[in-house]
Amino acid sequence: MAKEFKLRFYAFFFIAASCLFLFSCGHLNLAPQAEEAKKLKVAYFADAGSQGGGVVLLARLISYSPQVDFTVVDGKDIRAGVLDGMDLLVVPGGDSGMQYRHVQEEGAEKIRKFVEGGKSYFGVCAGFHCALNRKERFKLLPYTWYFGGAGMKANLAVELSDKAAERLQIPKGRYVVKYSSGPVSKRCEQPGEGWAEELAVYKNDMKWPKISFDGAPAMLYGEYGKGKVIATSFHPEYLLSTNKIALGCVYAVTGVKLTPVFPAKNKKVIRVAYLVNWLRGKFWLKQCLALDKQPDIDLSIATTFDDGILEHVDVLVCPNLNEKGYEQKLAGPTQEQLRTFVERGGKILVSKQGLPYMPKHNNVVELKKDECPVTVVRRIAK
Repeated sequence: MAKEFKLRFYAFFFIAASCLFLFSCGHLNLAPQAEEAKKLKVAYFADAGSQGGGVVLLARLISYSPQVDFTVVDGKDIRAGVLDGMDLLVVPGGDSGMQYRHVQEEGAEKIRKFVEGGKSYFGVCAGFHCALNRKERFKLLPYTWYFGGAGMKANLAVELSDKAAERLQIPKGRYVVKYSSGPVSKRCEQPGEGWAEELAVYKNDMKWPKISFDGAPAMLYGEYGKGKVIATSFHPEYLLSTNKIALGCVYAVTGVKLTPVFPAKNKKVIRVAYLVNWLRGKFWLKQCLALDKQPDIDLSIATTFDDGILEHVDVLVCPNLNEKGYEQKLAGPTQEQLRTFVERGGKILVSKQGLPYMPKHNNVVELKKDECPVTVVRRIAK
């Protein structure tokens, strides 16, 4: 009898413990899960006018950050309302007049409404110019164009203020930055809609033409409606030492700290140079980033061949440039550089329009419109 009682007790204890365990598991499963951090939705403008190597370098810094949901947009997208679902619009360097013409006034008005409603804008060089209060620009800042160093490229010193250090969360003081024909601005006599403060000024006594850069605004921060605007007339994306400025600019207007994680590369990589001059539209940027993300491809951005870049790559990609672009970039002395490149074993992947400007050699391969450049690069590099 006692034995039977013990068996019943143990059975009851086992059933009770099992029920308690299952209830606990169910309770844990029903508990609310930690909500995944919301990503910053970034619209990156890469229409005609957004041109040069800086477009790729800035896109890499932002798009490789796990805190970002990255979308490449053009003027047509902006006019169609793509900004409605975004948090930040980034306009990189290039030709501000051409950028505006592809956005058009309809798109410019949508950009103003976007920022006015509480969203953010970050402009670099041409993107700085687009933000100024000038005819055929976006008119987000109470500054206007003063003069521009057309064709002038140099490393210049800028002084970041205490306020800049606070807003960008980086050390204050002097930085050497990449300047490339950026606009120099001045405060409007009639400020208009917004307000702004100078976070950085140039500290070089260089005149262009007969006007000193010293003390001229290099970085502006302001508010337009409920939104925030920041812009640099220099290129913070070119130098590793100033990348923190670019990332700080995003933080200043969004409160999100970006931590870009660049793709790890294999020990033995295919070294690729991508010619970016004279490119139009957003397709080429997507193509660049697709190549750069591959672990077996080490991508360099080529704007000229005079720096010896062809001595250090295996494949040169010349995408769908227009005829004028090929004629200006690949004619003349460049022909000898290209011939030497293919004769030493280098491969050139070029669109149909560029074939007439290439050496007659088996290492020159046409890139057809429907082909994936990643696949073709791997195939011809073998």
